[in-house]
Amino acid sequence: MSLQFITGDGSCDHEKMILDLAYEWLEKEHNEVFFIVPNYNKFEREQEILSQLKNRQAKENFSTIRGQVYSFNRLAWYFLQDSGQINGQSISDTGSAMIMRKVLDALTEELLIFRGEVKKKVLLQNYWSFIKNFN
Repeated sequence: MSLQFITGDGSCDHEKMILDLAYEWLEKEHNEVFFIVPNYNKFEREQEILSQLKNRQAKENFSTIRGQVYSFNRLAWYFLQDSGQINGQSISDTGSAMIMRKVLDALTEELLIFRGEVKKKVLLQNYWSFIKNFN
């Protein structure tokens, strides 16, 4: 399995280059392609990518078995599911918020900027939203 990064500034059409490479790669019998996209727009990006790959094919039928679109969380799950390194259980948003509240309460005195805001619900909501964007 290989990993390839395509970098450059905003003047390049990275999406076209990525789709060109993916299409060439998928032409070979046993190759797989994984597109990694942010969690917040995974569904939209998946639809766009697969639609563009389908439009490049001359065939009437299109299969996406070897071309997958994943968020970082889902990609980690895909590779770790058979290794026994994950048990399938994950903490809910409510559970995560409860843990975050407990941590903020414990660290209140060490907070310099948000010390006065710790008890306000909006801090927890904004902080949780910020953290979820990294997943």
